Amino acid sequence: MAKLAQFNQLVDDFAHEIDFVTVYIREAHASDGWNLIGNKYEISQHETIDDRIEAAKLLSDSGLRSPLFVDTMEDNAQKAYSSLPEALFVIEDGKIIFKAFGPYAYDPSQLQSWLTDKVRHFNKSE
Repeated sequence: MAKLAQFNQLVDDFAHEIDFVTVYIREAHASDGWNLIGNKYEISQHETIDDRIEAAKLLSDSGLRSPLFVDTMEDNAQKAYSSLPEALFVIEDGKIIFKAFGPYAYDPSQLQSWLTDKVRHFNKSE
């Protein structure tokens, strides 16, 4: 299953207990930079915030089921979370309690298992 489909499944499974957001950051594999052969989209590195917003719309239009935010052109979110090219975080009470950095550790199925265990534990303690 593609990563977006796996992520959307997480949103579907846990939306009643967890607030999900996605932050679109700098393009990791821009067509005018470190381009990967076979990319579905040809996206140039963002020159303006409008470029970044337009690129983010491609993700939104692909069926993303969480709210989508766009990082600043100063890359504040990407730098704060060291999230290039992609990452998954769970933040609870202002603290990161789960993180998986891509491309290799970005595994929505691993987060699915972790969240299932956490929710199960939380429900037992209620």
